[in-house]
Amino acid sequence: MRTDNVSVVLLHEYPEYAESCANLLNNQWKRSFSARIHSLNRCCKELPDSLVLLEEENGQKRVIGHSRLTRVLEDDDGCWIESVVIAEDKRNKGYGKYLMNKTEEYAKELNFSTAYLSTHDQQGFYEHLGYVYGEPVSS
Repeated sequence: MRTDNVSVVLLHEYPEYAESCANLLNNQWKRSFSARIHSLNRCCKELPDSLVLLEEENGQKRVIGHSRLTRVLEDDDGCWIESVVIAEDKRNKGYGKYLMNKTEEYAKELNFSTAYLSTHDQQGFYEHLGYVYGEPVSS
């Protein structure tokens, strides 16, 4: 994976990427496009917020990844990482790990010490990143 042509931005600072994020998310998990946009437009500095992974080629930026960070109701030190997705043509190339590292860095900047997530089909990926099974929480 090349990192010289990728960047991660916060959606609340770059709302022009909301539609591309909605399309990427809907390719993975079907949902009403308008509901998805409504959810993405709620992004703000106070959370929830989305991190957008961009790849630049020939001066054009393309959304190739997304993750969302929210607060955990029962744990002031905990955040919830959700809606982590990488474009199909970029999977298994290190972009998911890169995006998760950037998401965790952002969570630390916001003074969160614990990150929670849920997955049905990517348990091995998250275990490889150091995540362990835990008790359910509410976001």
